[in-house]
Amino acid sequence: QSSQSNENDHVMNVFSGATAIWMAVAFRTVTALSRPPLRVQKTSSHHTPLFSRRMTSLSFSKPEETAVDQEPSPFKTIHSVTVCVVPPPEYGIVWDTVGKMRQTLKDPGYYRWPPHINLLYPFLKFDHDDDADNDNVKSIHETSLNEDSELSEIPPKQLQGNHQPQLSDIVDKLHSATRECDPFEIRLNSFGTFGGKKRGVLWLFPDDSQSKDGVNLCDEKNTSSPLQILQQRLEEAFPMCRDQTKLGHFSPHMTLSHFESLDEAQAAQEKLSALNLDAASLELTFIVDKIYLLERGGDGGQFVRVAEVGLGQHS
Repeated sequence: QSSQSNENDHVMNVFSGATAIWMAVAFRTVTALSRPPLRVQKTSSHHTPLFSRRMTSLSFSKPEETAVDQEPSPFKTIHSVTVCVVPPPEYGIVWDTVGKMRQTLKDPGYYRWPPHINLLYPFLKFDHDDDADNDNVKSIHETSLNEDSELSEIPPKQLQGNHQPQLSDIVDKLHSATRECDPFEIRLNSFGTFGGKKRGVLWLFPDDSQSKDGVNLCDEKNTSSPLQILQQRLEEAFPMCRDQTKLGHFSPHMTLSHFESLDEAQAAQEKLSALNLDAASLELTFIVDKIYLLERGGDGGQFVRVAEVGLGQHS
Protein backbone atom coordinates (compact mmCIF):
# COMPACT_ATOMS: atom_id res chain seq x y z
CA GLN A 1 0.00 0.00 0.00
CA SER A 2 2.90 2.36 0.82
CA SER A 3 4.51 1.58 -2.55
CA GLN A 4 1.24 2.34 -4.34
CA SER A 5 0.98 5.67 -2.46
CA ASN A 6 4.52 6.67 -3.44
CA GLU A 7 3.78 5.82 -7.06
CA ASN A 8 0.63 7.95 -6.97
CA ASP A 9 2.59 10.85 -5.46
CA HIS A 10 5.17 10.55 -8.22
CA VAL A 11 2.46 10.67 -10.90
CA MET A 12 0.90 13.74 -9.30
CA ASN A 13 4.29 15.50 -9.12
CA VAL A 14 4.91 14.82 -12.82
CA PHE A 15 1.44 16.08 -13.67
CA SER A 16 1.90 19.21 -11.54
CA GLY A 17 5.25 19.93 -13.15
CA ALA A 18 3.78 19.63 -16.62
CA THR A 19 0.95 21.94 -15.61
CA ALA A 20 3.42 24.54 -14.34
CA ILE A 21 5.35 24.49 -17.61
CA TRP A 22 2.12 24.86 -19.61
CA MET A 23 1.00 27.86 -17.54
CA ALA A 24 4.41 29.54 -17.79
CA VAL A 25 4.14 29.76 -21.57
CA ALA A 26 0.38 30.32 -21.87
CA PHE A 27 0.47 34.10 -21.59
CA ARG A 28 3.62 34.37 -23.71
CA THR A 29 2.47 32.24 -26.64
CA VAL A 30 -1.15 31.18 -26.78
CA THR A 31 -2.62 34.61 -26.13
CA ALA A 32 -0.20 36.23 -28.54
CA LEU A 33 -1.44 33.93 -31.30
CA SER A 34 -5.13 34.14 -30.48
CA ARG A 35 -5.36 37.86 -29.92
CA PRO A 36 -2.67 40.15 -31.37
CA PRO A 37 -2.20 43.05 -28.94
CA LEU A 38 -2.40 46.69 -29.87
CA ARG A 39 0.98 48.36 -29.63
CA VAL A 40 2.23 51.89 -29.22
CA GLN A 41 5.58 52.11 -30.91
CA LYS A 42 8.00 54.66 -32.27
CA THR A 43 7.08 55.90 -35.73
CA SER A 44 8.98 57.81 -38.39
CA SER A 45 7.84 60.53 -40.76
CA HIS A 46 7.20 57.83 -43.37
CA HIS A 47 4.56 56.09 -41.27
CA THR A 48 1.18 57.08 -39.94
CA PRO A 49 1.17 57.12 -36.11
CA LEU A 50 -0.29 53.90 -34.73
CA PHE A 51 -3.04 55.78 -32.91
CA SER A 52 -3.60 59.14 -34.58
CA ARG A 53 -6.97 59.86 -32.95
CA ARG A 54 -6.64 62.22 -29.98
CA MET A 55 -8.81 62.86 -26.96
CA THR A 56 -11.31 65.25 -28.52
CA SER A 57 -14.73 64.23 -27.24
CA LEU A 58 -13.76 62.41 -24.04
CA SER A 59 -12.50 63.96 -20.84
CA PHE A 60 -10.76 61.81 -18.24
CA SER A 61 -10.63 64.54 -15.62
CA LYS A 62 -11.80 63.65 -12.14
CA PRO A 63 -15.56 64.21 -11.83
CA GLU A 64 -16.54 67.05 -9.51
CA GLU A 65 -18.54 66.33 -6.37
CA THR A 66 -22.19 66.21 -7.36
CA ALA A 67 -25.48 66.47 -5.52
CA VAL A 68 -27.32 63.31 -4.59
CA ASP A 69 -29.96 63.84 -7.27
CA GLN A 70 -27.40 64.25 -10.07
CA GLU A 71 -26.25 61.44 -12.31
CA PRO A 72 -23.19 59.46 -11.12
CA SER A 73 -19.89 59.44 -13.00
CA PRO A 74 -20.36 58.04 -16.52
CA PHE A 75 -17.15 56.01 -16.26
CA LYS A 76 -17.47 52.44 -15.06
CA THR A 77 -14.56 50.48 -13.62
CA ILE A 78 -14.66 46.69 -13.77
CA HIS A 79 -12.52 43.87 -12.39
CA SER A 80 -12.20 42.18 -15.77
CA VAL A 81 -9.77 44.85 -17.04
CA THR A 82 -6.41 45.90 -15.59
CA VAL A 83 -3.37 48.03 -16.41
CA CYS A 84 -0.31 46.29 -15.05
CA VAL A 85 3.35 45.35 -15.29
CA VAL A 86 4.06 41.85 -16.61
CA PRO A 87 7.56 40.40 -17.04
CA PRO A 88 8.37 40.61 -20.77
CA PRO A 89 8.16 37.26 -22.59
CA GLU A 90 11.93 37.00 -23.01
CA TYR A 91 12.44 36.69 -19.23
CA GLY A 92 11.63 33.00 -19.17
CA ILE A 93 13.46 32.35 -15.89
CA VAL A 94 11.17 34.83 -14.12
CA TRP A 95 8.05 33.26 -15.63
CA ASP A 96 9.18 29.72 -14.81
CA THR A 97 10.29 30.44 -11.24
CA VAL A 98 7.28 32.54 -10.26
CA GLY A 99 5.05 29.95 -11.92
CA LYS A 100 6.68 27.19 -9.88
CA MET A 101 6.12 29.15 -6.68
CA ARG A 102 2.45 29.75 -7.47
CA GLN A 103 1.90 26.14 -8.51
CA THR A 104 3.57 24.87 -5.35
CA LEU A 105 1.27 27.05 -3.25
CA LYS A 106 -1.80 26.03 -5.28
CA ASP A 107 -2.56 29.66 -6.10
CA PRO A 108 -6.32 29.92 -6.84
CA GLY A 109 -5.59 32.63 -9.42
CA TYR A 110 -2.94 30.56 -11.20
CA TYR A 111 -4.96 29.97 -14.37
CA ARG A 112 -6.55 33.41 -14.48
CA TRP A 113 -3.61 35.77 -13.99
CA PRO A 114 -0.10 35.92 -15.46
CA PRO A 115 2.67 37.10 -13.11
CA HIS A 116 1.78 40.78 -12.72
CA ILE A 117 1.92 43.97 -10.70
CA ASN A 118 -1.34 45.92 -10.86
CA LEU A 119 -1.02 49.64 -11.54
CA LEU A 120 -4.66 50.57 -12.22
CA TYR A 121 -7.16 47.93 -11.10
CA PRO A 122 -10.09 47.76 -11.47
CA PHE A 123 -9.91 49.70 -14.74
CA LEU A 124 -12.33 51.32 -17.15
CA LYS A 125 -14.91 49.46 -19.12
CA PHE A 126 -14.20 50.32 -22.75
CA ASP A 127 -15.62 49.74 -26.20
CA HIS A 128 -13.55 47.77 -28.71
CA ASP A 129 -12.75 49.85 -31.78
CA ASP A 130 -14.68 49.03 -34.93
CA ASP A 131 -11.88 50.18 -37.22
CA ALA A 132 -11.22 47.22 -39.47
CA ASP A 133 -10.26 49.50 -42.37
CA ASN A 134 -7.37 51.06 -40.46
CA ASP A 135 -4.26 48.91 -40.89
CA ASN A 136 -2.56 50.69 -38.00
CA VAL A 137 -5.08 49.35 -35.50
CA LYS A 138 -4.60 45.61 -35.07
CA SER A 139 -7.85 43.66 -34.84
CA ILE A 140 -8.64 42.15 -31.46
CA HIS A 141 -11.96 40.67 -32.53
CA GLU A 142 -10.44 37.38 -33.62
CA THR A 143 -11.11 35.95 -30.17
CA SER A 144 -14.70 36.56 -29.08
CA LEU A 145 -15.53 37.10 -25.43
CA ASN A 146 -17.69 34.73 -23.47
CA GLU A 147 -21.42 35.44 -23.62
CA ASP A 148 -21.48 36.29 -19.93
CA SER A 149 -18.69 38.85 -20.23
CA GLU A 150 -19.40 42.23 -18.63
CA LEU A 151 -17.93 43.89 -21.71
CA SER A 152 -20.57 42.36 -23.96
CA GLU A 153 -23.60 43.34 -21.85
CA ILE A 154 -24.51 46.37 -23.95
CA PRO A 155 -25.02 45.96 -27.71
CA PRO A 156 -22.90 48.44 -29.74
CA LYS A 157 -26.00 50.28 -31.07
CA GLN A 158 -26.99 51.15 -27.51
CA LEU A 159 -23.66 52.81 -26.75
CA GLN A 160 -24.73 56.04 -28.44
CA GLY A 161 -24.73 58.81 -25.86
CA ASN A 162 -22.76 56.65 -23.42
CA HIS A 163 -19.41 57.94 -22.16
CA GLN A 164 -17.78 54.54 -22.58
CA PRO A 165 -14.34 55.27 -24.13
CA GLN A 166 -12.91 53.58 -27.19
CA LEU A 167 -9.95 51.24 -26.85
CA SER A 168 -7.68 53.41 -29.00
CA ASP A 169 -8.51 56.44 -26.85
CA ILE A 170 -7.59 54.47 -23.75
CA VAL A 171 -4.24 53.44 -25.25
CA ASP A 172 -3.52 57.01 -26.35
CA LYS A 173 -4.14 58.27 -22.83
CA LEU A 174 -2.01 55.52 -21.29
CA HIS A 175 0.85 56.46 -23.61
CA SER A 176 0.58 60.11 -22.63
CA ALA A 177 1.57 58.96 -19.12
CA THR A 178 4.13 56.26 -19.92
CA ARG A 179 6.14 58.39 -22.32
CA GLU A 180 7.11 60.50 -19.30
CA CYS A 181 8.72 57.48 -17.59
CA ASP A 182 11.96 55.84 -18.68
CA PRO A 183 12.38 52.03 -18.63
CA PHE A 184 13.71 50.62 -15.35
CA GLU A 185 14.75 47.34 -13.74
CA ILE A 186 12.80 45.36 -11.15
CA ARG A 187 14.28 42.84 -8.70
CA LEU A 188 11.93 40.33 -7.09
CA ASN A 189 14.23 39.85 -4.12
CA SER A 190 12.02 39.50 -1.04
CA PHE A 191 8.69 38.16 0.18
CA GLY A 192 5.90 40.07 1.83
CA THR A 193 2.60 39.19 3.48
CA PHE A 194 -0.54 40.99 4.52
CA GLY A 195 -3.91 39.98 5.88
CA GLY A 196 -5.46 38.95 9.18
CA LYS A 197 -7.41 36.13 10.79
CA LYS A 198 -9.67 35.54 7.78
CA ARG A 199 -7.41 36.40 4.85
CA GLY A 200 -3.75 36.18 3.92
CA VAL A 201 -1.66 37.00 0.87
CA LEU A 202 1.93 36.05 0.08
CA TRP A 203 3.65 38.21 -2.51
CA LEU A 204 6.98 39.16 -4.04
CA PHE A 205 8.27 42.68 -3.51
CA PRO A 206 9.25 44.44 -6.77
CA ASP A 207 12.39 46.34 -5.76
CA ASP A 208 13.14 49.10 -8.26
CA SER A 209 15.29 51.29 -6.02
CA GLN A 210 18.47 50.68 -8.02
CA SER A 211 19.34 51.01 -11.70
CA LYS A 212 20.77 48.06 -13.61
CA ASP A 213 24.19 49.66 -13.02
CA GLY A 214 23.69 49.58 -9.26
CA VAL A 215 22.95 53.29 -8.84
CA ASN A 216 20.55 54.06 -5.98
CA LEU A 217 17.48 55.75 -7.49
CA CYS A 218 15.90 56.64 -4.15
CA ASP A 219 17.61 59.00 -1.73
CA GLU A 220 16.67 61.77 0.71
CA LYS A 221 15.87 64.12 -2.17
CA ASN A 222 13.98 61.59 -4.29
CA THR A 223 11.89 59.18 -2.23
CA SER A 224 9.69 57.91 -5.07
CA SER A 225 10.86 54.91 -7.05
CA PRO A 226 10.38 54.58 -10.83
CA LEU A 227 7.48 52.16 -10.33
CA GLN A 228 5.74 54.55 -7.94
CA ILE A 229 6.23 57.43 -10.36
CA LEU A 230 4.83 55.35 -13.22
CA GLN A 231 1.74 54.47 -11.19
CA GLN A 232 1.31 58.10 -10.17
CA ARG A 233 1.47 59.30 -13.78
CA LEU A 234 -1.11 56.71 -14.81
CA GLU A 235 -3.41 57.64 -11.95
CA GLU A 236 -3.13 61.30 -12.89
CA ALA A 237 -4.23 60.36 -16.41
CA PHE A 238 -7.11 58.23 -15.08
CA PRO A 239 -8.11 59.86 -11.76
CA MET A 240 -11.28 57.80 -11.52
CA CYS A 241 -9.13 54.65 -11.04
CA ARG A 242 -7.65 55.22 -7.59
CA ASP A 243 -8.23 51.85 -5.94
CA GLN A 244 -4.49 51.11 -5.76
CA THR A 245 -3.92 54.19 -3.56
CA LYS A 246 -7.16 54.18 -1.56
CA LEU A 247 -5.16 53.56 1.63
CA GLY A 248 -3.13 56.69 0.97
CA HIS A 249 -0.15 55.18 -0.83
CA PHE A 250 0.75 52.72 -3.57
CA SER A 251 2.06 49.33 -2.37
CA PRO A 252 3.31 47.43 -5.44
CA HIS A 253 3.39 43.66 -5.14
CA MET A 254 3.35 40.52 -7.27
CA THR A 255 0.86 38.11 -5.70
CA LEU A 256 1.95 34.49 -5.29
CA SER A 257 -1.17 33.11 -3.62
CA HIS A 258 -4.14 33.85 -1.39
CA PHE A 259 -4.79 32.01 1.89
CA GLU A 260 -7.47 31.79 4.56
CA SER A 261 -5.34 33.62 7.14
CA LEU A 262 -2.14 35.59 7.58
CA ASP A 263 -0.62 32.69 9.53
CA GLU A 264 -1.10 30.41 6.53
CA ALA A 265 0.55 32.95 4.25
CA GLN A 266 3.55 33.20 6.55
CA ALA A 267 3.78 29.40 6.72
CA ALA A 268 3.75 29.29 2.92
CA GLN A 269 6.71 31.65 2.82
CA GLU A 270 8.66 29.27 5.06
CA LYS A 271 7.65 26.39 2.80
CA LEU A 272 9.09 28.08 -0.28
CA SER A 273 12.33 28.88 1.52
CA ALA A 274 12.65 25.25 2.58
CA LEU A 275 12.26 24.22 -1.08
CA ASN A 276 15.13 26.51 -2.15
CA LEU A 277 12.67 29.00 -3.60
CA ASP A 278 13.71 31.87 -1.36
CA ALA A 279 13.31 35.16 -3.20
CA ALA A 280 16.50 36.71 -1.81
CA SER A 281 18.72 34.02 -3.33
CA LEU A 282 17.08 33.66 -6.75
CA GLU A 283 18.02 37.06 -8.25
CA LEU A 284 14.89 37.38 -10.38
CA THR A 285 15.19 40.57 -12.44
CA PHE A 286 13.54 42.01 -15.52
CA ILE A 287 13.33 45.31 -17.38
CA VAL A 288 10.06 47.22 -17.40
CA ASP A 289 9.95 48.90 -20.80
CA LYS A 290 6.20 48.57 -21.37
CA ILE A 291 2.94 48.13 -19.51
CA TYR A 292 0.02 45.90 -20.46
CA LEU A 293 -3.71 46.37 -20.76
CA LEU A 294 -5.25 42.99 -19.93
CA GLU A 295 -8.82 41.78 -20.22
CA ARG A 296 -10.65 38.59 -19.36
CA GLY A 297 -13.97 37.31 -20.64
CA GLY A 298 -16.43 36.24 -17.98
CA ASP A 299 -15.80 35.42 -14.34
CA GLY A 300 -13.74 32.34 -15.13
CA GLY A 301 -11.79 33.66 -18.10
CA GLN A 302 -8.04 34.00 -18.38
CA PHE A 303 -6.54 37.48 -18.69
CA VAL A 304 -5.08 38.08 -22.15
CA ARG A 305 -3.21 40.98 -23.71
CA VAL A 306 -5.31 43.64 -25.37
CA ALA A 307 -2.60 46.29 -25.69
CA GLU A 308 0.98 46.96 -24.71
CA VAL A 309 2.24 50.51 -24.25
CA GLY A 310 5.91 51.45 -24.24
CA LEU A 311 7.77 53.60 -21.72
CA GLY A 312 9.95 56.59 -22.54
CA GLN A 313 10.00 59.44 -25.03
CA HIS A 314 11.12 57.13 -27.84
CA SER A 315 8.41 54.49 -27.30
